[in-house]
Amino acid sequence: MIVPRIVLICCEGSKTEKLYFEFIIKLYRTTATRTIEVLGKKGQDFHIIDACAAERKKYSKELAEEEADIETWAVCDNDNNINYTDLKKYAESKNIKLAFSQPCFEAYLIQHFAQSKETDKTRLQKELSRKAGQPYNKGNLDWLKALLRDKPKLIKEAIANSDRRNNRLKSPFLTVQNLTRRLIDLEPGKK
Repeated sequence: MIVPRIVLICCEGSKTEKLYFEFIIKLYRTTATRTIEVLGKKGQDFHIIDACAAERKKYSKELAEEEADIETWAVCDNDNNINYTDLKKYAESKNIKLAFSQPCFEAYLIQHFAQSKETDKTRLQKELSRKAGQPYNKGNLDWLKALLRDKPKLIKEAIANSDRRNNRLKSPFLTVQNLTRRLIDLEPGKK
């Protein structure tokens, strides 16, 4: 796989995704040989794909790089019961990679601890509160960062749990693990 010099990650409105991916980048020090930008509050559904394309165009001009050389990801979840297949096709038509969570990003976060098929947002947040030892707060992932810093294998478990969960469904439950996997693969020194 080609290793890009620039990776652009656009997250929808929530801070949670942005905080998570900024931490993963820092943990794996993936910015040593490339530019990786994580941008938040970029819209939802099809609008985030358009925002990604616009941001890529802006970065291309600012950095004098070809747009095709900027690997671009849209991070979103199923807030409005969108058709995943249509969203993925739209992203592909614009050369944007999709990191999707069903129904919300918390469904991916819980995979760090155990394979879960939970889709109720309230129950997901209660379970994350138990894991955090405090009420779950979307804007504060310090508790998770501390856990992942001490046990980075939990990140790979989240990837594996998400993949296994998808294999049991007809439609994707989570594809956000693909971005996490990609960031780990960009770790300096990895081929």
